Amino acid sequence: MSESPGASRPGQRGQPCVSVVIPCFDAGGTLAEAIASCLGQTYTALEVIVVDDGSADNSCAVAARFGARITLARSGHRGGCAARNMGIALSRGRYLQFLDADDWISPCKLEDQVRHLEATGADAVYGDWRWQLEEQGRARLMPVAVGGCAGDRLAGLLSGTWWVPCNALLYRRSLLERIGGWDECLHANQDGDLLIRALQSGAAVDYAPGMLSVYRSVRGRASVAGRSDPEAVRSRLMILERAEAQLVTSGAVTDEYQRVFAAAYYRLARAAYAGDRRLSERCLQCSRRAAPNWRPGGTLAHRVGRALVGFERAQELAGAKRQAGRLMRERMSGFRAGTSGLGLIARLRSADTNASARSGDGSRRLGRRRP
Repeated sequence: MSESPGASRPGQRGQPCVSVVIPCFDAGGTLAEAIASCLGQTYTALEVIVVDDGSADNSCAVAARFGARITLARSGHRGGCAARNMGIALSRGRYLQFLDADDWISPCKLEDQVRHLEATGADAVYGDWRWQLEEQGRARLMPVAVGGCAGDRLAGLLSGTWWVPCNALLYRRSLLERIGGWDECLHANQDGDLLIRALQSGAAVDYAPGMLSVYRSVRGRASVAGRSDPEAVRSRLMILERAEAQLVTSGAVTDEYQRVFAAAYYRLARAAYAGDRRLSERCLQCSRRAAPNWRPGGTLAHRVGRALVGFERAQELAGAKRQAGRLMRERMSGFRAGTSGLGLIARLRSADTNASARSGDGSRRLGRRRP
């Protein structure tokens, strides 16, 4: 590991320091925006720590342009969780903000959330956020996603009905030290796991309204959060089994939690089926064990198929349907890209003329030929 130390920004007298940790791997195209959103905060008692996780692009050069305003640390490629833990080890703040290198935060984010934590003594706080969807070089901000959860947040995280990105949160250092930081064994849902362990530790995790964070998503590019390959499914399975074991040990398993775990295991079984049948069967067994009387939902077609031909055959049929849908969308996308507007008319007229010349028959007209 190598480190280029920077200076933390001076704040008002008595302000607690916030440490912003930005893990980075081949993110040269977005890193500057992430760093700038931190340095542009209205809260000034902060330090920005960029941990480069063995990038092969210009990420380190981009970070180095900010000079002494940030701390740049370099390591081999060990994954985002290891980079975040390295950032924690290098930091000195009372509060920790985690920011992925392709996301950003609004200028008042840290000021608002530090004020809340100082006033309430809570262990963590989160706010509202927005998707920034990027497609074909264009960025579009989606409507604000309200971060508040009206029900059981742990059940929401486990069931997948509620989630907030890690940049929407601000953690107290003492909480992270208590739960052991980020789990470096995981390859998916690392931020969900951190929040699950925080909630299960009894931490006070508050919601304070206000659109404070932006989560970037690029159409067509796989994200860690969206992975469903066997390695990612194993990580999600580990998270569920650990959370379930903790609830069993504490005697806090209710009928509702049993149904939540059964449904979550079942979704993993479906996700794993195409890539690893044995892993899928293991997840299915976990689902049956968690709530023997629970019956999965799904689309009407999937429920009927499962009842008639069983889980495995229903999954094969569902996979074939998804593949057919993808092929149809690709063909339609190519059709629209290549045959739109006046260009379509010109190409059809040209094709019509050429065909007529070849056949010597001038009776073929636009509208007789399929594009």
